[in-house]
Amino acid sequence: MLRKKIVIHLSPLGTESVSIDEYMRGKNEDQTPHFLIGRHESHLTSYSDINWFNRNPFNRFCGVGFLGTYDMQSIHIVVCLPQTKADDINDVEIDDSNNYFELVREMVIMCASDIMDKYPDILVNDIISHEEAYQAGMATRTFSIEHWWNKYYGFYSMDFLRSDIEHYRKYRTLITDYQKYGDGEISKIKNREVSTLADIEKDIYRVVLDNSYLYLDMVERAHNIGCNPVPYKLIDDNKIVIQFSDHYTEAGAIAMAENLNRFGYGDVRITKSKVEWSEEIDHEKRLNEKTPIVES
Repeated sequence: MLRKKIVIHLSPLGTESVSIDEYMRGKNEDQTPHFLIGRHESHLTSYSDINWFNRNPFNRFCGVGFLGTYDMQSIHIVVCLPQTKADDINDVEIDDSNNYFELVREMVIMCASDIMDKYPDILVNDIISHEEAYQAGMATRTFSIEHWWNKYYGFYSMDFLRSDIEHYRKYRTLITDYQKYGDGEISKIKNREVSTLADIEKDIYRVVLDNSYLYLDMVERAHNIGCNPVPYKLIDDNKIVIQFSDHYTEAGAIAMAENLNRFGYGDVRITKSKVEWSEEIDHEKRLNEKTPIVES
């Protein structure tokens, strides 16, 4: 399966996730990202098992947005945000003592750089935040790393983080003079994602497969031709489908449907129905078994 992105998350706001140990408590592999950055025994460290990406490709991690999900084609880094546990998010206190922001920033830069060394097809503008994935219609919305930075460190952004990663990969040094960001000495690097939230009310042409399950081999083959298959329910007729891709033009949808036909997906069709996603639908329709879609 292709790795195309690195997605950076925060531990959920209002939860007991001050440290890696607390984040991991009660979770199984399907609920664990590829990299965790946080405190462990009073030291900031990272915990990783990149092989989990291969063993658990169907894990639901950053959820599904209006247009699909980046989950299965991405490597995920979660930053454990030091915070108090509170039922009301407004009552959560974020502890940023001991230069936690600076330490996390350095570790995220080095962690992302290491991933890019291992997967050279991932470029610096393929590194996105959970908020950017949401803006692209490919994730749910949560308290994101941008919200943390905006609240406590207004000068910093994902554009600067990508610049820092590029600088580190080139020079193997970290930028420590924050004045350079304000002075414009550090160029911002945008991500590749195109914001789609403004287009949500537009008609979407969806390429779907009826009455099917989302098998692992289907996901792998679909990714190879640029699709992110997701189980959705069509609102118009309550039918459960697998959406391969979405398009703002009918011509784009027709071209993708024809491409899928060439790859053996003979029953794909195009619909303009709006969709909804739920964990129940997702869990019901995802199967790990290697099952051929068409017999040779």
